Amino acid sequence: MLPQQNRLHLRKEKKFFPQAKRVSLRGVGLYWRKSQDKTPRAAVIVPATVVRKATGRNLLKRIVSAIIQEKIINNATEIQGKECIIIIHKAGETHDSLERTITHLLTEMRDRTR
Repeated sequence: MLPQQNRLHLRKEKKFFPQAKRVSLRGVGLYWRKSQDKTPRAAVIVPATVVRKATGRNLLKRIVSAIIQEKIINNATEIQGKECIIIIHKAGETHDSLERTITHLLTEMRDRTR
């Protein structure tokens, strides 16, 4: 689970999607915008249409949150000063393939914001 200061609360952020840029790859979508502060914040969304059971959705959220937390801990330049939302559109990927996909998306986000 992400630390409290790194969580993006979507109920408070009503204008996130109109302001966000988007990139997607292999069933994973990434929305981002620049943050007012340097603290990176993230949220993970897994729709019920992708995984029917809540336990499966929560498992995917925990896996993706762990990947994002590792990037935050390692002080990855891709995510610093950004607010990100990761949406899983397709289930059935392994932890390694999800990690590669998310790393690629974060790199592409960094390249597009330069």
